[in-house]
Amino acid sequence: MIEKLLAKGVLSVSEIASALEVDLRWVEQIRKALEEGR
Repeated sequence: MIEKLLAKGVLSVSEIASALEVDLRWVEQIRKALEEGR
């Protein structure tokens, strides 16, 4: 789910972390992994 939001560019990393109440660094790691996988 987070991957899809990041991939579409719908929400920023900080917006996703805030909305889901998760660690910003964790969401940032997912974003980096997505970029490396492209």
